Amino acid sequence: MKHRLIEIIRFIYCLFLTITLISFSSCYAQKNKRIHTVKVGLLTDSILTPYMYFNEIVVTSENNNLLKNIQSLSENKSLNSIKPEERIRKKIELYNFCKEANLSDCNYTPESYKVLSKTYNILNIEYAYNAYSNPDEYFKYATFNLITGERITYNKIFKNPPKILNDYNSKYTSEIKSYLKKLNTNDEEELDEYNLYKEHLETRNSFKLEDLNNLEIIYDPIKGKVTQLKFHYNGQGGYYRQYLQKGFIDFNIEELRPYLTDEFKKQLEI
Repeated sequence: MKHRLIEIIRFIYCLFLTITLISFSSCYAQKNKRIHTVKVGLLTDSILTPYMYFNEIVVTSENNNLLKNIQSLSENKSLNSIKPEERIRKKIELYNFCKEANLSDCNYTPESYKVLSKTYNILNIEYAYNAYSNPDEYFKYATFNLITGERITYNKIFKNPPKILNDYNSKYTSEIKSYLKKLNTNDEEELDEYNLYKEHLETRNSFKLEDLNNLEIIYDPIKGKVTQLKFHYNGQGGYYRQYLQKGFIDFNIEELRPYLTDEFKKQLEI
């Protein structure tokens, strides 16, 4: 009797274990399926006279959160549709109107998207835009969770964002100061450049916490891991464009490791 009871207990335990493993495997498979069904690409179109290129991000996913959050980067708030093909059609319509109308009546901002990377279920996007007929181009960078579709902002990445911000501003000013030392102030042209950069350092507005969102994650395929985080900044327009151009400040992932949130480190597998 006792032996039979032990056998029954063993059977129930094995059955429970089997069901648990099947359930885990099923959840894991569903999770992987959900991960692999998130596809990101570009839908493009163009017109020839004059030539103009248009594009929109296309996302194949179980929900629309990712696409909506990417589209929220757009400066063209009149693009109401979530459908990429409809948005491109509207862009062409707005662009054609701007060609015929006064600039003051133009309601279109030329824009384009670029997929920078897609690793560890994290998507990096570059969004470029400029005022119509203006050569000064500006950029936004954004990081998204491919599974949830949510934007990964600085407060989800860093334990102490103000500390990272301070390091960012310090590195930026240090790079310019180092460049100034290389300029020959006895040369008239280089003296002008020296004075321009010096004035910029004295009058610039420091980067703000929100600027930490202009982030790019650098993945090294040879090393098979994330090696850097880059903070991108915009340059200045007009005459200053030739000197104060867009750029970035990079940080080695190891120097940032102590300041990354546990959740973000887990996602990057570091």
